[in-house]
Amino acid sequence: MDYPKLLIVGVEDVFETNNSSALTARSFLEDWPKDKLRQIVCGEAETSPSTYVLKRSDKWFSMFFARKKVKPASIGKNDARAYNKDVSLKHKIHQWLVYLYSILPYSYRPELRQFIDDFNPDVIYSYHGGGYCVLCLCTKISRKKKIPFIPHFLDDWPSFICEESSLFRRLSLSLVRRIIKKAPSVLCISEAMCQEYEVRYKCRKFISLMHSVLPSFNSQYVDNSRKKLIYAGSLYFGRQNTLVKFCDIIKNNRDWNVELIIYTTPNGWEELKGCFTPYPFVSYGGFVSQEELTVQISSSFGLLFLESFDKEPLKYTRLSLSTKVPEYLASGRPILAIGNETQGSISYLKNNCAAYCITNIDEMDCVVNDFIGLRNWEDISNNAKTLFLTNHEKEQQKKRFLELVSNCVNKK
Repeated sequence: MDYPKLLIVGVEDVFETNNSSALTARSFLEDWPKDKLRQIVCGEAETSPSTYVLKRSDKWFSMFFARKKVKPASIGKNDARAYNKDVSLKHKIHQWLVYLYSILPYSYRPELRQFIDDFNPDVIYSYHGGGYCVLCLCTKISRKKKIPFIPHFLDDWPSFICEESSLFRRLSLSLVRRIIKKAPSVLCISEAMCQEYEVRYKCRKFISLMHSVLPSFNSQYVDNSRKKLIYAGSLYFGRQNTLVKFCDIIKNNRDWNVELIIYTTPNGWEELKGCFTPYPFVSYGGFVSQEELTVQISSSFGLLFLESFDKEPLKYTRLSLSTKVPEYLASGRPILAIGNETQGSISYLKNNCAAYCITNIDEMDCVVNDFIGLRNWEDISNNAKTLFLTNHEKEQQKKRFLELVSNCVNKK
């Protein structure tokens, strides 16, 4: 199958950024011919023949706004910042200006037009909820070039976009609905998101396309004197509270002889390491590359996947699927998933019987005991492997993405 010319539009360089969104998109693009890929980055990136960077100065009326980059109040490095509701007049005015700036479109300058015309793309792809102005740019290019635009929802950002302003929220959601109505296909990060979006947007064009990795199955554990468990991920958004509850159970059952290694960012560990001082079996493994983490996982007894039991984070994660889920499934190691059962990743693992799942604090002792004793492990292992091969195996998902894009191009 021939590869269409794909124009990626977003807020970051998909090939140089290592956050979960970029990693997911990059997993589909690994084999895409470089001469058939271009990207427009609405943010900070290095300009190159294949990358056009739109700066703040490329926005209309940009000279009237401060140059300091401001992030929405719902994004922060810890729970206090993320969920603090500042209702002061000063905050409201500041937030209104942030929203106003966010909807200002980028100028369609001759240089940008030339970059697009020289490439002559067949299709536009955007995987990031980069805001009103990025979506406007995608629709403008789609209209001018008469090519399809394929949006990929990696989380349910329409549910919380511009929360503090009904005016800007209505404008944003109206644009989202127009984009979905016109798009030949709309990609989602989970089946749960597809099902909810079919009801919300009253159409059946949503297709799940999830993060993909190469398999490294190792379902056979070589027993030793100590059971090494690994947690890799953020400790914020209430996850540290979930982990502390798990550590309390391990502390009260020392005959299990468990060692827990936490891999997270240095800042996250420095801020929250005091929570784990009472637990001598807990150690910090550092912030390591994916390759190194894969090596550590292969020699572990099992893996922890954690989400908060708090209700507040659910509006951000209810329909999402963490990149850690396919990475864990690919390993073939037992997974203990702890968190609210309505959280996207937890419900995904539980509904597919692909992990030992704790969705109620009261059942934690019993399920952890099953996990440590590998009760029903053969069935859970088979379910996990099937789930991975169906939804996350990289070679298969790359082919699916190519077929989806090609079909959209053929429909135009």
